[in-house]
Amino acid sequence: MEPSQTRDVPQLVLASSSPARRSLLTELGINLQVKAMDVNETAHEGESPEDLVVRLALDKATAAARTLGITAKVGGVSPAKTQISAVVVGADTMATVDGSVLGKPDGDVMATEMLSMLSGRSHLIHTGVAVHTGGAFVTGLDTTEVWLRSLGADEINQYVAAGESQGRAGAYGIQGRASLFVDRIHGSFSGVVGLPLALVESLLVGLGQSLTNWMETTDARQVGGRGD
Repeated sequence: MEPSQTRDVPQLVLASSSPARRSLLTELGINLQVKAMDVNETAHEGESPEDLVVRLALDKATAAARTLGITAKVGGVSPAKTQISAVVVGADTMATVDGSVLGKPDGDVMATEMLSMLSGRSHLIHTGVAVHTGGAFVTGLDTTEVWLRSLGADEINQYVAAGESQGRAGAYGIQGRASLFVDRIHGSFSGVVGLPLALVESLLVGLGQSLTNWMETTDARQVGGRGD
């Protein structure tokens, strides 16, 4: 995918190894670079899940910005006029139920236990987002409530055996086979996937940027194109 040749915009960098997060952006025709960062995900004493995901998102974005040597001229200059070489987006997602944290399952047994716990009830998906330009950063939090229908043991075992639980907070991915399990949501679908796009756009706008800056402008993606 080639970036637009008509706009002088910084490189967009996604500080995440998540294929789901990357897909949310590339499906919009966004040109980006992926720079996955390993950070210490241990919670601080007394730190809430909401604060933790925001902090980890910022840690990832900051680490990627530092690795890439991103700098920005700041000091009396508005974000819209600041010369930025790249914009880094970091994110972290965590599920909670009754205040208990459900992270990424460590094996099939844990995945089965998590899905059994979520069956027939609601839970919360918290996604922290950080946008870093090297000289400035902003953060935000998206929380979405998800209801799963009652699941049978065979359904859970088949899902876990398919391998979709691994590497996913709460042991499922809403955009995959688990879409058959979801009764309803209240909040952001993309937030449950792992990157709340409306929140990302809001944070970018606060720094004088927009996701539309990185969208390809080929004829194939023009609105009103052929529908055959």
